[in-house]
Amino acid sequence: MESGVSRSPYLAPGWSPRPDAEATLFCLPYAGGSATAYSQHSAVFPAGVDVCPIQLPGRHSRLTERPYVDPAEIAGTIAGLAVRPYALYGHSAGAWIGFEVLRELRRRSARSPVRLVVSAAVPPDERDEWCHRVVGYRDPDLVAELVSLGGLRPEVVD
Repeated sequence: MESGVSRSPYLAPGWSPRPDAEATLFCLPYAGGSATAYSQHSAVFPAGVDVCPIQLPGRHSRLTERPYVDPAEIAGTIAGLAVRPYALYGHSAGAWIGFEVLRELRRRSARSPVRLVVSAAVPPDERDEWCHRVVGYRDPDLVAELVSLGGLRPEVVD
């Protein structure tokens, strides 16, 4: 960050730009996830990639804040740091956030990322049948559906 630029709360605690990096990868967490989900990613990327996890309100170091997602605020943070090529990466709900952040960057005519990389999400123009099916479920039916997927410990189900 240039001197005189205030630190955005969207930047993961302890993160600061690496001046030697050739590109930045802004990582957007899944629903309920925090920037810590990406804390080990720097170790697996080449030295030229600066991994910048985004910390959303209501999570980890921002736990006392009301949880919400404002793509315009995130876009403002990213636009302020976009001094070199960058990409957006979002997993699950982070993919949707990344899509909306990209739309906001374009509305502002800000520097665009070289890539938007997403995982575990359907494209915005496709319907997620499972989500649409379970949205009206009552609690017992939703619990039964989640149990049918497997992987839930009994104490979580209880």
